[in-house]
Amino acid sequence: MSRNIPLLLLLLFITSLGSAQEKAPYLFHQEISEQLERDTMPWKYQVAAWEYSFVGAYPQALAAWNGNRDPRKWSSEDSLHFLDFQPVDAKEYIKQRIPEEQIVIINEAHHQPYHRALVRSWLQTFYDAGYRYLGMETLSDDDPTLQERGYPILKSGYYSKEPQFGNLIREAIAMGFTVFPYEASGNKNGKEREIEQAQRITKVWQQDTTGKYLIYCGFAHLKEGPVRNWEKAMAGRLQEYTGIDPFTIN
Repeated sequence: MSRNIPLLLLLLFITSLGSAQEKAPYLFHQEISEQLERDTMPWKYQVAAWEYSFVGAYPQALAAWNGNRDPRKWSSEDSLHFLDFQPVDAKEYIKQRIPEEQIVIINEAHHQPYHRALVRSWLQTFYDAGYRYLGMETLSDDDPTLQERGYPILKSGYYSKEPQFGNLIREAIAMGFTVFPYEASGNKNGKEREIEQAQRITKVWQQDTTGKYLIYCGFAHLKEGPVRNWEKAMAGRLQEYTGIDPFTIN
């Protein structure tokens, strides 16, 4: 029996070595900072911002996102433009508007958990208006039992491992929403990705064309007009495929 001990120790060492090489789902602040210093990719700042947001380091996430960008400077024309607008309570406006809509698209900045908390605070308003379907860009096809289980796990999606996103998904399912993924598969180029996203949402819509749908995406996917390189974003393609003009909240 004693002759088998070295073999057992070797197997344990190999197993632990393999586990150590896998990237942990959550990183310490110092690990994120060191990774940012090492990385040479132009998108390293947004990756660092995501990593910081996953562990609740919101100020660091915002700082990393800004990276080496110069902050936006408002021109006098920008300031004058806003004189034409009057502030209104967003939640009250949405509450009045969404009953007449069938598809509503809301976007987020992926490094900003406050956006998820805001949408979570609107869930009941949407549910009361008859919305029962919630498509989310983050969700993965690798977790087909999410709806039945009622809460996300690590394989449920990428951004959903951020706590506020997890709370949004959990509360939506508990409230009665059917959540579904629609992200494109494989390594698509920009145009192909927008098309497949819209096609997947359309496929869900075709199963209940009278239902009301809330779509939660990131950044420019909700653009309805022409988009350089893409021709149309997901929202524009969705209007093309369903014939429904979505109400978009940027």
